[in-house]
Amino acid sequence: MVIVMLIIIIIGAFDIFLLMLNTHFRGAFKPYIDAVLSIIWVVTVVSSFIIYNWKYGLLFILGSFLWGAIIMPISAKIAKRILNH
Repeated sequence: MVIVMLIIIIIGAFDIFLLMLNTHFRGAFKPYIDAVLSIIWVVTVVSSFIIYNWKYGLLFILGSFLWGAIIMPISAKIAKRILNH
C-alpha cells in the first residue's frame, strides 16, 4: 500500500511540474497539453481519495498546490533556458 501511495505522489508531482512548465510555453498544442495534464492530475487526486481515505485526498490536494507554488520559479528558469536554445 505504501508503494502505491509513493507512485501516486511521484506521478502527481511530475504532472504538476509539467503543468507549471507548460504555462511558460506557447503554441497550437498548449491547450491540449494542459487538458491532458489536468486530466492526469484529476485522476491522481480521485485515486488518492478512492485508495486512501478523504484525509489523504485533501492532503494530496493541499500538497499539490504547495508543490506548484514551490516549483513555479524553477519551471520558469527551465523554460527560459529551453526557449533560449
